[in-house]
Amino acid sequence: MSNSIIVFNATKRGASHVKKGTVCQDYSLSYNSPDGNVQVAIVCDGHGGDTYVRSDVGSRLAAEIALANIQGFVANTPAQLFLGKKGAVTSHPKDEEAALDAPKKDPAKMTETELQRYQQEQDFFKQVADLRDQDQQMTMLFGRIYMQWLQAIEKHATEHPFNDYEQTMLGSIYQKWMIDRQNGLSGFGTHIVKAYGSTLMAFVRTPLYWFAFHIGDGKLMACNEALEWFEPVPWDYRCFLNVTTSLCDGSPIGEFRYAFNGQGDFPVAVIMGSDGLDDSWGNFERLANFYSQTLGIFHDQGKDKAVSDLEEFLPKLSAKASQDDMSMAGIIDIDLLKTGVEAYRKEREIRELIAERQKRTAELDNVKKQLSDLDQKLTAITEEKAKAEKERFSIMNLLKKHDNDMQEIEQRISEATSQRDQAQENLQMENEAYNNWVSENQQRFDDLKKEVEEMKANAKKEGHHVKQDWERLSEQYLTDDNQRRMEALQQRSQDMEAYTEEALVLLNKDPEEQKEPEETTELPPSPEDPVTPENLNTPENPDIPDIPDNPDTPDNPEAPNP
Repeated sequence: MSNSIIVFNATKRGASHVKKGTVCQDYSLSYNSPDGNVQVAIVCDGHGGDTYVRSDVGSRLAAEIALANIQGFVANTPAQLFLGKKGAVTSHPKDEEAALDAPKKDPAKMTETELQRYQQEQDFFKQVADLRDQDQQMTMLFGRIYMQWLQAIEKHATEHPFNDYEQTMLGSIYQKWMIDRQNGLSGFGTHIVKAYGSTLMAFVRTPLYWFAFHIGDGKLMACNEALEWFEPVPWDYRCFLNVTTSLCDGSPIGEFRYAFNGQGDFPVAVIMGSDGLDDSWGNFERLANFYSQTLGIFHDQGKDKAVSDLEEFLPKLSAKASQDDMSMAGIIDIDLLKTGVEAYRKEREIRELIAERQKRTAELDNVKKQLSDLDQKLTAITEEKAKAEKERFSIMNLLKKHDNDMQEIEQRISEATSQRDQAQENLQMENEAYNNWVSENQQRFDDLKKEVEEMKANAKKEGHHVKQDWERLSEQYLTDDNQRRMEALQQRSQDMEAYTEEALVLLNKDPEEQKEPEETTELPPSPEDPVTPENLNTPENPDIPDIPDNPDTPDNPEAPNP
């Protein structure tokens, strides 16, 4: 392993703690193995509420226990667990079965907090899908750290009994812990964890892989050779403002989030800081800028001078900004910093030049505005002077005034004449353009008009021929139909005359001769009602169709309907 990799840490008491006379509740440490193969950086932030009366001890115990377990984990875990793989996993859902059913819900109906939880839980399942072995080993590491931390705070509380003030701050928490001790249930610190509450973040580098883990707030950031900063460990939506996850939560093991890389992608630098540092800079970009400046100091002046400068600067930053405790720890590959630091400084110089240009531009704009204001003031004074002179000589120079007025009128006439000439010229140009357009399109217009007239005339001729054909067909149809009807009428008339003669013969015979077997025979009309075309269509002659007076009427179904 290259000896260019250095580790560092610095922790300073916050301005508010100095003012109140309270202890520093942060703790940090860094570790470089004797053979230079393992580097570790850890920051723990003990909580600052009234209940967390021993969070300074809790943060120290968390850091020390984490380091010991990390050393054991690296020594006893085959590198194959990480080699060729990488991952970044957020905290486990508190209820994995419920989280698996969450996709059945409608995100549009969720509150903002529910939506954040839903998105983080779904991210977890995606992130951990192919990392079950790594997730199992990392979870076991977190479990060992947590259980040993519980045992350590129980031991500390036993060896260092709570004083009256601490008992008062803990209230029922202390009373429940004492009852458990009396009943022989002590040993796991479950009731007094609030007294020792702390966050924990760590980064571990080996020759073949690196991994990092985090529970709580603060920022763990890494950068590449170009000093481009990023957060390797996913964030937890539950860390917001003054609310954070913690080792003193009810089930903190699943709240650890982590990342690892066994593909040779090592950060050039990793720096982590407690939330006092994070809050002081306000946003990611400003914090990253501070870390880049810090790397420049390490590159230029070496570790010892850089750490000394940090320990001097952090209390000043706390007093000016967050007032909170300040902790930093990191791992830096010094040999890879040179190009990135030079590029950062040039970028910083560019930003400074831009800022200077903006400043000078603002100053120039201000001078321009002052000049503009003076010009307006001078114009106003000049106008007042001219008005005064005009009033002074108004009477004495009446004729001159009239001459001036005339000149003004002539000037106006001249301007109006010039405008009219211009308008006349424009009109002439427009007329020429219009005439050219008419000339260019007149023939087309005439051709189109002629074509339309010819098409209409042809259409009318075609309609006239159709009308003539219809009239000829209609006339022929009516002639043929009348002929058929007359022939049918004549035939029926002849038949009726024959029936009439036969009936007369029968009537003149002797009644005896007329006896025939009885049968019903319907006779034609009597001689008193001669058969005529008018009485053929009667109830006595239902088989004879009506002959309409005018075959062209709609009552005749066979007549054509024009």
